[in-house]
Order: sequence, then structure tokens, then C-alpha cells
Amino acid sequence: MRFLRNFLLTLLVLLGLTVLVVARFPAATAIGWLGGRIGPLELDRVGGTVWEGYAQQTRVLGEPVGRLRWSLGPTSVLRGAPRLDLELEGERYQGRTEAVLAGRAIELSGTRLRLPAGTLKPALGIPGIVPDGIVELDLPVARIENGYPTAVQGRAVWREAVVSGADTVALGDIEMEFASQGGGIAGVIKDLGGPLQVEGSFEFGLRGYEAEVLLTPRSEEPALQRVLGRIGEPQPDGGRYLHITGSLLPVR
Repeated sequence: MRFLRNFLLTLLVLLGLTVLVVARFPAATAIGWLGGRIGPLELDRVGGTVWEGYAQQTRVLGEPVGRLRWSLGPTSVLRGAPRLDLELEGERYQGRTEAVLAGRAIELSGTRLRLPAGTLKPALGIPGIVPDGIVELDLPVARIENGYPTAVQGRAVWREAVVSGADTVALGDIEMEFASQGGGIAGVIKDLGGPLQVEGSFEFGLRGYEAEVLLTPRSEEPALQRVLGRIGEPQPDGGRYLHITGSLLPVR
């Protein structure tokens, strides 16, 4: 009996030490084992622990986005579905989300992200036109499997939209609402008031994306007319038809 009691006490002490080591395990060491990368993320100047930590600088595909903080729930790890609370704080990018790792899938909830509209330029693919302003993304729910979104519902608003080139024109706010549909993502685009009426739709899938948009001016402002003259195809009512297609870049 004495041997059994001593064995159990030793086991409890070892278990306690293990919990203490894991709870205080440095995040920098863990990230270092991964080569400083997690998929497309590069984490620099990592601190804290694996449970409560931060990276002073985070890069996505080489683009600096800001300081990333995380909180990992220990009980969620024991249940086999780790839950991470993530918060991004940067000069140009800000956001937060709750991520649950479910097998090979990632389930996101309460995702909010602010990013510069200039990041849309490659997708728009309009020569001589540079978008400006802020894009606010709101994703109540999203599920990502093998790096691809399979269940998504959300909304994005291009706040104080501006396009510039030879002229600079303010367009007001432009809204995009979208949801999963037929193995991809489909949505609609519309303006929220301003000098330009915007009506359109878009689709996003594994093969790429496609958007069709009608742009109709609500004013005779010369700068707006000149900018529209460089976009899309003319329509009988004085508007322009814009057709955008593109392929997706692989994420490494």
C-alpha cells in the first residue's frame, strides 16, 4: 500500500510538473520548431506562451500586416477541437476572429477585418486605375477545408471608395454580400448612395472568379465621366458594363 501511495504521489507530481511546463512553454520555441512559419503566415519577434502569445510582426505571403495576438483554450485542446481567439493590430490591417480546428477544417466565427482597398487592385485588373479607401469585412460564419472556403456567409463594404489615375473620384460606399452556393461563393454588388450607381454580381470558385457590374453615373461631373471612359464597355444609357475574370494564386 505504501508503494502504491508513493507511486500515485510521484505520478501526480510529474503530472503537475508537465502541466506547468506546457502552460509556460515559450511560444518562440514552438514557432521556431516550425521555421517561423504557419502556412502562408510568417511570425517575427514571438513572445508569450503557446496559450497566450503574440508576434510583434506578422506577414501574409510576404506582406507585413501587423501585430498578431492569440489565446488558445486548454480545455478545447483536451476535447480535440482547439479554439483560438486571434486579434490583428496593424497600421493598415486590423481584425479579430475565433477559430476552431476541427480535423482538417477550420471553423471561423465573428470574423471582422479592415484592410486597405489598394489590395483589390490585382483582382480588379483595370489598367491605370488605383482603388483607395477601406474595406470592412464581416464574416459571421465560415468554414475552410484544405485551404478553401466551403461554407461562408458575409458582407464587405468598401468605405469611402475612391478610384484614382489621371483623375481622382470619390464614389461613396459600395457593398458586397455573399454566401456559399453550388460549391463556390456567389454574391451581389451595389452602391449605398453616391455619384455612381453600382449593380452587379460575382462568383468565386476553385477555378477563379468572375464579376459583371453595371456602372451608371448619377452626375455629370467631368472627372467621373473621364474615369468611367477608361472602364469597361459603353452602354446606351451612358453607363458602362464591366466584366472581370481572374484565376486564384496558390497559397504556399
